[in-house]
Amino acid sequence: MAAHLNRTARLAGTLATVLAVAAASAACTDTPDKEYGLSRDGKLSICVVMPTPMYAQTGADQQPSGLDVDVLARVTDKIGLEPNYITIGADWIGTDKPFDDAKCEIIAGGRIVDAATRDVLDYTSPYLRTHASMLVRADSDVKAPDDLSGKAVATPGDRPWTGIMSAYAADWGVTQAPQADMVAALAALDAGDVPAVLGDDASLRYLAAQSAGKYRLVEGVGEPFFPVAFATSIYIETDLRDDLNETILELEETGVLAEVQRTWTGV
Repeated sequence: MAAHLNRTARLAGTLATVLAVAAASAACTDTPDKEYGLSRDGKLSICVVMPTPMYAQTGADQQPSGLDVDVLARVTDKIGLEPNYITIGADWIGTDKPFDDAKCEIIAGGRIVDAATRDVLDYTSPYLRTHASMLVRADSDVKAPDDLSGKAVATPGDRPWTGIMSAYAADWGVTQAPQADMVAALAALDAGDVPAVLGDDASLRYLAAQSAGKYRLVEGVGEPFFPVAFATSIYIETDLRDDLNETILELEETGVLAEVQRTWTGV
């Protein structure tokens, strides 16, 4: 009982921190130190973190594909701009390179609010709400989180995942093995370097479904195991914030957003 209460307290503290960061990000109106010369010419430059399984990956036509790409295609169509996708790596997140070097107004690819970026970033309304989960190889004997005691769980490069894992690590008796991104985390899982990968339930279910029986989820992990909401990151000085948010809300109210989500998540 004491362990449960301790974990609940840590989880509440972690969730409160994430929500506080989100609120601060949404309210932030500080002007960045640099001026970013944005030139639209009928196009909206979108930096896509590639590859991010399910959210942003290379399609059969060698063009960006994924949940984020499909959502943004509908959003940009509604606001009358043509998406111009620019591929970036995860190492650009937390810097001003997407805006300074690539002149992007949006960052897509499974983005979660990050306190380190709020000087130059705002966030759209969420387009996907899910929760944290864990993925293991199909032949794993791990049935529940407690089976991971004494082992290291891979966490993708995004700081929120390392924080979420920290809220549970002590009670489960696990350590975490931070990876550069989800692709690196999956490689560590495939190589047998780690027994499990932490991530969001939606994309992990997508990976399991696409793996032809290679992966499965740890069913002992589920709601209410740390809820997360995904949104696209936007340049803090963009004048499209209201248009983007209103359009995402419209897509949600008309069922279009749910249809896009089902295409990728299956639910």
